[in-house]
Amino acid sequence: MESDKRIKIEGEGHLINKDSNKRFPVKFEVEQLQTGKISGKCTLSGFEYEDILSPLQFKKCRIISGDLIKTNGKMDVYIIENFRNFSLEGETNNRDKVIIKNIFTYGCQNKDSSSQSESRTLNLKFSAREVEVSYETISTKDKLWIKYGIINLDLRRLLRGYIETDIGKITFSKLKDHEEVIEEMKIFKTPLLSGFLNITDVNIGNFESFDSYLKTVVDTTIGKVLELLSLAQSTYLSHCSVLIYAKTPNSKIQDDYKLKKLIMRDIKTKAPSLGQPLIRDWGDIYKFISPKTIQKYSDLRKKFDLNIAFEWYLESLSHGVLQSDYLLACTCLELLKDRYNKEIGKEYIVRPKKLFDKKGYKYLKNKTSEMLKGIGINEDHTEYENIKKEIDENLISINRTSFNSSLLRLLNDLHIIYDDLFLEYLFSWDNVPGNDSKRLLRSLKDKLDIVWVKNAEISKSDDGKTIRISKDGNTAEIIIDEKKEKVTLKTSDGKTCSLNVKKVDNKLNIYFPDGTINKISNIRNKITHTGIQDTGIQGINPEMLFDVYEELICLIQRIFLALLEYDGSFLDRNDRYERKKFTDFIS
Repeated sequence: MESDKRIKIEGEGHLINKDSNKRFPVKFEVEQLQTGKISGKCTLSGFEYEDILSPLQFKKCRIISGDLIKTNGKMDVYIIENFRNFSLEGETNNRDKVIIKNIFTYGCQNKDSSSQSESRTLNLKFSAREVEVSYETISTKDKLWIKYGIINLDLRRLLRGYIETDIGKITFSKLKDHEEVIEEMKIFKTPLLSGFLNITDVNIGNFESFDSYLKTVVDTTIGKVLELLSLAQSTYLSHCSVLIYAKTPNSKIQDDYKLKKLIMRDIKTKAPSLGQPLIRDWGDIYKFISPKTIQKYSDLRKKFDLNIAFEWYLESLSHGVLQSDYLLACTCLELLKDRYNKEIGKEYIVRPKKLFDKKGYKYLKNKTSEMLKGIGINEDHTEYENIKKEIDENLISINRTSFNSSLLRLLNDLHIIYDDLFLEYLFSWDNVPGNDSKRLLRSLKDKLDIVWVKNAEISKSDDGKTIRISKDGNTAEIIIDEKKEKVTLKTSDGKTCSLNVKKVDNKLNIYFPDGTINKISNIRNKITHTGIQDTGIQGINPEMLFDVYEELICLIQRIFLALLEYDGSFLDRNDRYERKKFTDFIS
């Protein structure tokens, strides 16, 4: 396990204004917190106020008392404003080169004991985007080991193995006290450095410098690996540090590496979700993040903005507010289906789009007046112009493929099986006869048009495997098989219907195999426009919303895995996170 000790850098150098190129000699110290944030402070001394303030600022904040010039509290505000576009270049106490980029000053303390500039000191507190410490020059001939510090990475089930990439073999290692860090992340919902991604056997090859190789090749590949691993672990991963080691030449010790460069980065982090992952076993993860998948993902990033869809998806897992999470998941789904339909040229109903815009839209606009007249809204109506304008503006979007059609095209083209999702709850086997009897009869009438079931008698066989419904010589039987996995409805007039079974909290729940994905957009619209607080027959109660949200997440996961052409195992969220082969969900 790796040490969790903070790396603290101290030294001297120059604070450089990126706008004016002014340079101020400073002493500094900077460190990276476990959250990935970079925090530092520096001290300026022996400066003139005219160097750090504009003439107008200086005039506003000075107080003249006799022969002395003092300053008021406004100076601190001006100083913080003036020191927000800076970088710092210098050396550590050990003479190692340091560059601190994109400094943001948020606090200052001005000590001015006299009018003499030699005795003035100014202490600044700052955050920064990046710190780079160079201990030794990296040669293109060096054999490197690069170690990325990763935030939110869960390695509790880590197994020995590696990911093969074009930049070398990638392995993972735990931070010291990894389990305690993960527990802290779960309790406080705080992103923390928790592990490391290691790249071994790295050769710079034909690149002119290590810096160009790191930025154009290594960072790009690691970014894709972390995005795929974020999908697998169902939480947002990012890196906060890079340590570059070089193998000591002619050393007989196998792991004799020397640190040559340290880079701290304050990169975007997000609260960990730390729920059940999509892919849990590391053997499956190593298979999932293969060279083939990385290449496929690279293509999909360009075509479908798949990385943006990943981010919306991960956001929907971490907020904890059900309505918000549902809307975030819908945004992810809409991006996926829209990008797919645009890529295959079926974004619009009438194609090409220009044909509709030039002719179809013009024709419909001409028909608007005729339609309004037909419903009694004539040109002399006080709201006629406003109503016609609103309708005409909406007509332009009428050519866009509907939500359901575009989603179904995506699912069918990818051969994704989804008929186990978006089922409609019928009854619980143990609650009929009982609390669910009326619900069962009403559903049989409304869904299957079995009109005679109103006020029918319901009984269950002694072995508990058949529910009988009867009235006025009409009968229906609902039969469950020995394994309690299949349910069949049979009526006396010859109707037959297969029903779905799902075990929930040790109860056998029976569902219509509705498979109607229009629930997704209907509920989204209800949340957006009416607030989803009503719970009547036409309303949506929290339990129903939770069920549809869970099924929506399952659908998105299947789309991701199908797009990436994954053929390994994953955890089926729709079946108590059972580990299953994904190919079983492709027809």
